[in-house]
Amino acid sequence: MLTTRGGQLTVQGVLQYIWQHEGFAGLFKGNTASVLRIVPYAAIHFGLYEYYRRAIVQLALPHSKPGSKEQGIPLWDLLAGSASGASAVLATYPLDLVRTRLAYATETPPPATQQSGPGRLRHRHPGIFSLLATTAKDEGLLGLYRGVLPTLLGILPYAGLKFYVYQALKNHYRATSSLVADGGVRALFRGLSINYMKVVPSTAIGFTVYDALKSYLGLTSSL
Repeated sequence: MLTTRGGQLTVQGVLQYIWQHEGFAGLFKGNTASVLRIVPYAAIHFGLYEYYRRAIVQLALPHSKPGSKEQGIPLWDLLAGSASGASAVLATYPLDLVRTRLAYATETPPPATQQSGPGRLRHRHPGIFSLLATTAKDEGLLGLYRGVLPTLLGILPYAGLKFYVYQALKNHYRATSSLVADGGVRALFRGLSINYMKVVPSTAIGFTVYDALKSYLGLTSSL
């Protein structure tokens, strides 16, 4: 459910409202700003990630050899991912601000409108760069970064964990592939039979004692 000043609307209701009042183009309002933002954001994010990771590893492990086990731990990816994500946000946040403002510009449409179809009105909203210039003029350069702190607080763990999980899974895949290459698929189950010999009687004894103690203490069984 989406909440408006007049009450609550479902997603379908909001889509119908936008279609009736702004037409097909209204469904993509702010999308251009989003596309213009995501391209440099992704380029900065991934490019600086590699740079930050090398710098962090060199700073933390100045005497380690390239490709060593210490350099492959996911901790460096967590730190580098967080730093590159924060850098990308700072570089592209003005476009993110404009995208958000364009997306929510339908609540109070400007007075200058014209008919664009039967029963439809097309609102004239400022363009991306026009809105950037207006925001900088009216609110100053700091106005282009209004609300950036909550965004940074959200992107730091998100970007860091994204690269951390990526590196951890990649390391696990490499270890598994190496194990299979050396011993075949059966190597993945090596020692399983011995483990069964321990787990099966241990589990049986545990549940037997559990039921015996419940009976002795007069506890009602739910099974």
